[in-house]
Amino acid sequence: MSRVSSDLFSPLPEPAGDMFGPAGASRRLLGIVALIAAVVVVVAATVIAFLGGYPIGVAGGRALAEAPVGQGIDPTWIAPLQGWVLVVEITFWIGTLGGLWALIQGLIAIATHRGREFGIAAAVVAFTGPALFIAAGTSTLLAGFATASTLPVG
Repeated sequence: MSRVSSDLFSPLPEPAGDMFGPAGASRRLLGIVALIAAVVVVVAATVIAFLGGYPIGVAGGRALAEAPVGQGIDPTWIAPLQGWVLVVEITFWIGTLGGLWALIQGLIAIATHRGREFGIAAAVVAFTGPALFIAAGTSTLLAGFATASTLPVG
């Protein structure tokens, strides 16, 4: 009788090493950079939206108050504020691109175990950034409208 060879009971091969290397301090750099980028982008965009919303709201409220009843608002009301509008718009786009970059870098740090905890924090900060930007801009815009409603017309 011949013996049939089978790999069923052969010893298991050695497990493969970590393909991304050891998780040392230098391996956490990707997550740390992602977190720093996310915090800087979110804070800067939120502060600029907070500062720019108020003067735009005051000017918009004045234009609404001074508009004749039944007619539209003259779009020239925003001409003196074109600098603020431009700054807020540029901040929006830079914040969008920077936030996406920080989010993607954070996700890569999570997936490759290169600063996983920092990558998670970066993803959370970058993901909540748009809500903070909108909340800051809207609150100061409404505060500007409220201030304009107390100013005398004319």
